[in-house]
Amino acid sequence: MVGGNNELEVSKSSGAKRSFLITGSDTKDMPEIVRGSSIWSTPSCIAVGCKPDVDGETRIAIGASERVGFAAKPAFDGELQTPNQVVSVDIVPGKKVLEQPVSGTSTRIRIWVNHPVEPNDVAIGLG
Repeated sequence: MVGGNNELEVSKSSGAKRSFLITGSDTKDMPEIVRGSSIWSTPSCIAVGCKPDVDGETRIAIGASERVGFAAKPAFDGELQTPNQVVSVDIVPGKKVLEQPVSGTSTRIRIWVNHPVEPNDVAIGLG
C-alpha cells in the first residue's frame, strides 16, 4: 500500500545539470549515466536528470501512480528493490528530500517527465 502524495520544488543554485536519485535502501548501486536520456537505473537506484539549475526549479511529485501520473506513457516503468519498504528521493547522495512508504521489498516505479532529456516536472508513480 502506498500512502499520500509528496511534492517538492527543488531550488537550484549552480549552473550544473541537476539530477536526483530514487532509492529503496541505504545500499545502492549507482547507474551509469549515458548521454541522450534523462533516466538511468540499476535494481537498487534510479537516477533522473533535470533541467540545468540556471533554468529554474524542478517539481518532483511522488505517490500512487494513479494519483501523480501524467496522461502520457511513462518514460520509465520498472522495479526498484525496496528492502526497507520505503522509496526515497535524494537531490544529492545522502540528502533525502522526499520519502514514501511502500508495502513490499520490490516496488514498481513509473516515472513521467515533461521533457525527454531536461524535464522540470517529474512524477514518480509507485505501484
